[in-house]
Amino acid sequence: MKKTKLFICALFAIVLMPLAYAYGAESGYDEPIVFSYDQALEMAIDNDLTIQDIDTQIRDMHVIIRYTLWDAEMDFFRTRAQIALTDDSIAAYTRRIRNRLQERERSAANGGVAADNQSRRLIRETIHHINNLERQLETLSIYQHQAMLTAGLMLRSAIVAVQEAELGIAVAQEQLALAEHNLRRVTLARELGLASAHDLSNTEHALAQGRTSLEELVRSLYTARKDLNNLLGQPLDQYTVIVFEREVVALDMTQHIAATINQTPEIRLSQLELDAALETRWVYTGHNRYIRITESDRRRARTSTESSPDIARIRNRIALQDAAERAQERHEQTLRTVEAAIRRGFADMEGLLALEATLNAELSQRQAALEIALTSFGLGRATRLEVDAARLAVFEIEQEIEMVRNNMWALSLMLENPGLL
Repeated sequence: MKKTKLFICALFAIVLMPLAYAYGAESGYDEPIVFSYDQALEMAIDNDLTIQDIDTQIRDMHVIIRYTLWDAEMDFFRTRAQIALTDDSIAAYTRRIRNRLQERERSAANGGVAADNQSRRLIRETIHHINNLERQLETLSIYQHQAMLTAGLMLRSAIVAVQEAELGIAVAQEQLALAEHNLRRVTLARELGLASAHDLSNTEHALAQGRTSLEELVRSLYTARKDLNNLLGQPLDQYTVIVFEREVVALDMTQHIAATINQTPEIRLSQLELDAALETRWVYTGHNRYIRITESDRRRARTSTESSPDIARIRNRIALQDAAERAQERHEQTLRTVEAAIRRGFADMEGLLALEATLNAELSQRQAALEIALTSFGLGRATRLEVDAARLAVFEIEQEIEMVRNNMWALSLMLENPGLL
């Protein structure tokens, strides 16, 4: 199988930081409040209400597990933990109580006492209840981690929105300056009878459109800055600047899928569901492995009108086995779905890398055209308007490249954490 490697690099902050300061100063903002990316990420997580709510649920779940363990210890062993359990010690206490319960269940099974079947099932139900609480706790932890990753993705999007607006304004200002210069040229030509009234009207209309576009970009910048401040829990009118760098990331698709797929939220949650289904089968049948169900058993379960314990037992075994098999099928389907999403993410990144290469080639051509225009202007063979147009063409392609790199930056986070795909 061909290995796919992606190399993602960008120095967007280095390019746009001077622009951020410059535009902030000329727009009447106060001195910027500067944060590193790590500081901003911590602020975004602390300010996220979803994460705060999950934190509360996790603390509540720790309390529920603590009292469940105390009750189990008292019910089965007539002892009570004498320590004030902390959240850190609950996991160890859980393992100890579960191991003692499992040992008691095995001892009862090995004793072969039929009258003890009910107590064995009660032990299994208690173990199942404790495990279910642990699965709920793990589910909350998965949601918490996913919410933190989402906060990071939202932060990146907010930073990019601000900087793309700033870059868009810079391009629009260059375009406006070019339009104003062109209007002066056409106005003079009109006065000399070298341009029509229609030419002058079109030039004035282009200038008006440029001014309108600039105004819209300024409004979008104000909105983007407010959104960023809101995400960080900062005053909405604060001039916030985030200093960050995008590091080079190299990913091998095959190795990355193998290393990360089982850690994605979807797979972890699916595995918890499968574990619960298999454990439920064990609780009510005592079977840890596949239960052999014959076609005769299924036919009896479907057609029998008896209400005997034997028929009830068969139907229960069938229901439990079918539930376990469905959980296994869902888990395998989830694995396929997540792997497909990761592969699509790698394909998207390859597309962005190809687009970046194409734009870089175009940038080289436009830079060469600018050099020619400058040389020609120095020799009196080109106008200032032609030089300005060539310079604007370079500026515009640079903006496109930075937007592609923004998309690569966001996608790189999703590829590193496939649960975001």
